[in-house]
Amino acid sequence: MLKTMFSLQGISLLMSLESKEQKNKIVMLASIFGVCTTILVGFYWARVDSIMNAQAIRKEMPGYNEDMNVYDTSCGAPFSDEKAASELLVDIGKDCDSDCLKAGS
Repeated sequence: MLKTMFSLQGISLLMSLESKEQKNKIVMLASIFGVCTTILVGFYWARVDSIMNAQAIRKEMPGYNEDMNVYDTSCGAPFSDEKAASELLVDIGKDCDSDCLKAGS
């Protein structure tokens, strides 16, 4: 039954039972969902690109080690309070040992 419901024939049968108004609503909601998904995927790939650039820059720096990870502390937007950001980085450094740093963020 479940297999039939998700088949093309099952979907066609269900859609044939819907009114034209309901079909239009379904298409509109699917379109909105598709646009939102596309935007979120774009943000995700922009973030991946930023991380890959940071890793590439780190590989060119002296003292590079394969076990080291690069951290993006700004996440694409600068921290508004530099003093609070510095204090936060110090706190992270206290609580994170070498195994924690190797694991990444």
